[in-house]
Amino acid sequence: MTAKRTGNGGTLSDIGSHVDIKGLTRDRPWLLPSSRKIRHLEGVSLRNLSLSRPSAQVQKAKTADDEALPTSLVTPTKALSLREKKLEHSRSSNDLRTPPTSRNILDSSNGNDKLSTDPGKVRPMKGKIRRRSTLNWTNAPPQVRQKKLEDAASSRLADTWFSLHCQGMNEPVYVSEMVEKAMNFDFRFFDLNTYGPWITRRDHLTIKFWARTGSQQEYNLILELEVHFRSLQYIGKSLENFYHPLPQNCVLLHLSDGIYTSFTDLPLDEPVLANPTGPRNAQSAQSTSTFDELMRLSNLDDCIQDALATREKITSQINSILEKQKEDRELLQSAAQAQDSWTSSKRAVSTSQKQIRAAQTRRSELQASLQARRNAIRSGTLSQEKSQSHLVSARISLADDVSLLKGTRSGVTGQVRRVCEDLLQIYPLEPIPKKALAFTIHGLPLPNATSPSLDPVTTAAALGHVAHVTHLLSLYLSIHLPYPITPCGSSSTIYDPISVSLQSDAARTFPLSQKGAVTYRFEYGVFLLNSDIELLMSRQGIKIVDLRHTLPNLKYLLTVLTSGRGEVPGRKGGRSGLETISREGSPVGKLYTTDYGSGEEANGSLTKAVLKRKESTSRLQSPLGRECGHLLNKNIQPQEEPQEPRRRPGRRRRRMRRWYRKWKEFSFRHTWANPLIIILLVLALYAIRPNPTNPLHSAIFLSYPLSPSDSLIPTAVRADPTAPIHYGKGRKDFAFVAFYIVVLSFTREFTMQRILRPLAQWFQLRSRSKQNRFMEQMYTAFYFGAFGPYGLYVMYRSPVWYFNTAGMYETFPNRTHEALFKAYYLLQASYWAQQALVLCLGLEKPRRDYKELVGHHIVTLALIWLSYRFHFTYMGLAVYITHDISDFFLATSKTLSYIDSRFVSSYFSLFIAVWVYLRHYINLVILYSITTTFASIGPFDLNWETQQYKCSLSQYITFSLLACLQAMNIFWLYFIARVAVRVMKGGEKKDERSDDEDEEEEEDLKEKEEKARERERALMAEASKATSAVSPDDGKVDGIANGHIMGKENQALTSSAPNSNVNGEVKKRK
Repeated sequence: MTAKRTGNGGTLSDIGSHVDIKGLTRDRPWLLPSSRKIRHLEGVSLRNLSLSRPSAQVQKAKTADDEALPTSLVTPTKALSLREKKLEHSRSSNDLRTPPTSRNILDSSNGNDKLSTDPGKVRPMKGKIRRRSTLNWTNAPPQVRQKKLEDAASSRLADTWFSLHCQGMNEPVYVSEMVEKAMNFDFRFFDLNTYGPWITRRDHLTIKFWARTGSQQEYNLILELEVHFRSLQYIGKSLENFYHPLPQNCVLLHLSDGIYTSFTDLPLDEPVLANPTGPRNAQSAQSTSTFDELMRLSNLDDCIQDALATREKITSQINSILEKQKEDRELLQSAAQAQDSWTSSKRAVSTSQKQIRAAQTRRSELQASLQARRNAIRSGTLSQEKSQSHLVSARISLADDVSLLKGTRSGVTGQVRRVCEDLLQIYPLEPIPKKALAFTIHGLPLPNATSPSLDPVTTAAALGHVAHVTHLLSLYLSIHLPYPITPCGSSSTIYDPISVSLQSDAARTFPLSQKGAVTYRFEYGVFLLNSDIELLMSRQGIKIVDLRHTLPNLKYLLTVLTSGRGEVPGRKGGRSGLETISREGSPVGKLYTTDYGSGEEANGSLTKAVLKRKESTSRLQSPLGRECGHLLNKNIQPQEEPQEPRRRPGRRRRRMRRWYRKWKEFSFRHTWANPLIIILLVLALYAIRPNPTNPLHSAIFLSYPLSPSDSLIPTAVRADPTAPIHYGKGRKDFAFVAFYIVVLSFTREFTMQRILRPLAQWFQLRSRSKQNRFMEQMYTAFYFGAFGPYGLYVMYRSPVWYFNTAGMYETFPNRTHEALFKAYYLLQASYWAQQALVLCLGLEKPRRDYKELVGHHIVTLALIWLSYRFHFTYMGLAVYITHDISDFFLATSKTLSYIDSRFVSSYFSLFIAVWVYLRHYINLVILYSITTTFASIGPFDLNWETQQYKCSLSQYITFSLLACLQAMNIFWLYFIARVAVRVMKGGEKKDERSDDEDEEEEEDLKEKEEKARERERALMAEASKATSAVSPDDGKVDGIANGHIMGKENQALTSSAPNSNVNGEVKKRK
C-alpha cells in the first residue's frame, strides 16, 4: 500500500483527515506516520471479498453504463453517488446496440465492433430497443428461486484466513484463524510484541489472504498486499461514522490509535516504454506529417482557443447573473430560515399546550385527592369523639380488671406455695452432716457430678424421686420442659427431642438408672434432668451456681417457692380451688414471682419472709440454707422503703478511669484487638444492607466498575468479548485503602503475637529485642512472599511484562484497570501507609537510619498517590515489584541471621545480587526511559479535560522522586557492602543499623519484672477462688473477710518481691 504525498512532505491521510466527505468531523490519529510500527498493529479485517482478481489495466474506452456517463474511473465518491440513487432491477446492456448509422457501419467495417463485423447483418431498427432482463427466473417456482439465490450467495462466500510476512523471514510471522462462509471478515486481535524489536520496530510487512469456496478443495492466494505504515490513511476510532464506500478486497488495519486503510486501490496508468536496447534500423525512413494534417491540426488549435474564449465569456456572464441575483438568493435563504423558525415556534406552542393540559389534569387530580382527605379527616374526627366518650367507662373497667388480675396472681402464687410445701413433705430434702452441698431425697443420698458415685440402685431411686418432683413442678408452675420426663421410680427416663443426630425415639430416650445402661447415655440423661431444673430456676429468677449439683439446685428452688408472708392457704379442690380463688380475688400477700412480673413490693416482702423463715425453720440451718439466704440477701433487695443511695463525688468518673486503664492495658497487651473490633463493626454494618448502595461497600470491595462498551476502556479490550471487567478511579478508593490499613494492622499484630512469637521462642531467641526483630522480618517475608508472585502475575498480564519500559507509555493514560491490577495497587498502597503508621506510632524500635526510612516512606507514598492519580500506574507497578522481591530476600536473609543458620553466607550473596539487579539496574533503566522514551512514545501534552498528563512537568516530577528513591537505595547499599566485607573477612554478620545490646538487656529485665507481677496476680486469683470454696462451718466468710483478702492481694501486687506474705496468707486460708 502506498499513499499520495503532498508537497510539504505529509500524506493526504494526514491533511484534513478530521473531516469526511459529508463535512462530519473525525478524530485525528495519535500516531505520526513516522511513528507507526508493526508493534502498533492489533488486528486485520477484510471487506467486500471478491474471488476474481482484477486485471492490470482498466479499460478506459468507455464506462460500465453504456455511454451514459463520460469516460472516467469509478472513484469512491462516484460510487457513493451511484449508490444513493434508487435503482431498479439490474438489466444487462451487453446486447444493446445503437441504431445503424453510417458511422457505426463504417466503424464495423474497420473492425472496431467485435460483436457485429458485418454491416449487412445488422437488423433493421424499429423504435427504441427493449432491454433484455437477466432475471430470467423471476417467474420460476419458489423452490427454483430459493435454489438460485442459495447458489448465487454461496458463489460469493468463502473460507478465508491470512498470514503476515516480513522481509528476510521464510516463515510467516503470524497466521490467523479461519473464518468460514463470509464476505466481510473480522479476524481475532493479536499482539506482536512477543516477537522482539527486530520485527516490531519495522514499518512495513506483507499480508497474504487465502480463500476457498465450497466447490474448491485447496486454498488459493486471492490477495498479496505490501503494507507501508507511513502511507496508510486514517479512518477513525471505529467504522460507525465512516461513510466512504469501501472497494473490493479492502483491507482494514486496526492500530492502537484507530483504523487505517488505503483507497489507492486503482491501477496506475503506466505507459509502456520503448525498449532502448532494441536494434535500430538506420536505413528505415521515418514518416512525417502532410500539409493537410498540419492544417487540420492548426484549425483544431484555433477551435480550442475559441472554445476557451467562449468558456471565459460564459463564465463571466454566469457570474454577473449570480451577482445580480444575490439579493434574491439572500431573500430566499431568509424566507427558508423564517419558515424553519415558524415551524419550531409552532412546535414549541403545541408542546406548551400539551404541558398546560397535563398540568390542568394534575391539578384536578390533586384537588380531588385533597377533598377526599378532608372527608377522611372529618370521619376520623367523628370517630375520635365517639372513642373519647367511651374512654371513661373503659378506664373504669380497666381498673377492675387490673385488681382482679392482681388477686388472681396472688391466689395462684399462694397455691403454688402450698403445693411446694406438700412436695417438701412428701420428698424431704435433708442435708448430710459434715458434707458440703450433700443432700438426701426421701432418705436416699444422691451424689453430685463431682462426688464419688454410690450404689447404682440407690442412685437410680434418688434420680427417680428427683424426676418425679421436677415433673410435678413443671405441671404446677405451667412451664413446659424442653426435655420431657417419664417418672417411673428407679426406671424413669427422659426424652431428648432437640438433638439432630438422633434418629429414632429409642435413641432419643435416655435412662436415669445406671444399671444395665451405657454409661454415657446415663450421664447424658442426668445432664438433661439438670437442664430441666435449671430452666425451672431461671423462670423463677434464680441464678444457678453449678449445673451438676442436682439436689442443691432442687432444694434452692423449693426454698424460694415456699417462702412468703402469712399462712399457707388451704386446699380448695385442686384446679377448681385455684379457679375459685381466681374468681373471688382473695388478697394474699404480694410475693415475688418472675412468671407474672410482680412489682418492687414483692421483692421486699419476699426478702423479709425468707429471712424470718431462715431464723425459725430448721431446714435453713444447713450450709445450703445459709448459701440460699446469702444469695437472696445479695440478689433480692427490699424495695418497700426505697432510699436514695449515697453517691460519692466523682465515683462515676473514677469508674470510667478504671475502665479506661483496663482497656488501655488490654490494648497494649493485645494490639490486634482494636483493629479486629473495627473490622467486625464494619462487616456487621455492611451485613445490614449488603449491596452497592451501602456506603461501606466501597471500603470492602472495589469501586467504579465499568461496562464493556465504556469509552474509557482501551479499544483492544472493548473488542475482546472475553476481557475481564475494568474499573475506574475515584475518591471511594480512599475508603478501600483506609479499611485495608486496619485489616493489615490486625494481620500484622495477630501474626506476630500469636504465631511468630512462639516460633521465635522455639528457635530459642532469649532476648526480647531479638524476638521483636525476628517477628518483624518474618512478617515482612510472609507479606512479600505472597505479594511478590501476585505482582509478577499482574505484570505478566500487562504491557510492561518484565520491565518493558516502552509499555509504560504506549497505552497512556491508563485510566481503567482490571480487578486484579487495581486490587494489587490499592493493597500495596494500604501496606505502605500502614508501615508509615507503624513508624509514626513507634511500634518498631527506631534504628540509626530512622530518618532515611521515614524519608523513604514519604517518597514511596508520594509516588503511589501521584502515579495512581495521574495514570502512571504501569510505571508504579514496575517500581512495586523491584521493591517487593528485594525486600523478601532482605527479610529472609536477616531472619536466617537471627536464628544462626548455616546458610546465611550463601543466601546473603544471593540477596546482594537480587538487590543490585532490581533496586539499582532496573531502577536506572526506568530513570533512563524517563529521559528518553517518556516524550517520544505516545502523546506528550498537558490536557486536563482529557486527563492527558504526560508532559514535561510530570517528567521532571517523576524523575526527581525516583532519583530520591535511588539515592536512598545507594545509601543502604553502602551498609550492605560493609556487612559483605565483614563477612568476607570472617567477622560477625550483624546489621549495621542496629543499636547496642544494653537497651536490649534493660528490656529483658523489665520483661522479667512484668512476668513476676503476672505470676503474683495468678497466685492471688487462685487464693481468692480457694477462699470462696471453703465451707462456712470451717470459717466465717462474709463481705468484711473478702475485703480483707482483696486488700492483701492489692498489697502483694504493689510489692516488687516475688515471695510476699500473700503465699503464707493463701496457705493459711487453705
